[in-house]
Amino acid sequence: MASSTAPGSYACPCWPTPAAGTKLRTRDGQYGFTNTRSAAYWRLRELLDPAFGSQLALPPDDLLVSDLTTPTWDITTGVPPKIKVEPKGDVVARLGRSPDRGDAVAMAMYADHLAASKVHAPGGQRDTRNPSKAAQRYGRSTHTGLPGAAGKIFH
Repeated sequence: MASSTAPGSYACPCWPTPAAGTKLRTRDGQYGFTNTRSAAYWRLRELLDPAFGSQLALPPDDLLVSDLTTPTWDITTGVPPKIKVEPKGDVVARLGRSPDRGDAVAMAMYADHLAASKVHAPGGQRDTRNPSKAAQRYGRSTHTGLPGAAGKIFH
């Protein structure tokens, strides 16, 4: 995590989100992702799914809706099969502009997910009497409480 404290700027936590592949899986664990962008967009899709009691709501913004509903997706073969969201360059060509608002929301929700997932200690072995700053910030315990769940992002 890094932060900027240059004059006139705000200290802001930043988590690196590499464009390379990721080991994340969908909520049901059946699919992986070809890259971080695909994982971020799919994570947002899952967060907005009312079937799972979603409390997340987006502002009424036509450009944002367009940015988030334009990209298509496909499933690649393999074990596990992977979800591939349409490359940004293709979306730009079809929209005639960059989907900046959609990217910002998808990456913000993904970064928040990454930050919250890093709160858990491997194997639930962390001293719970002294929670980390991240655990305190996100109101999370420092152990999973689930046998064998260490390191899993989606249970």
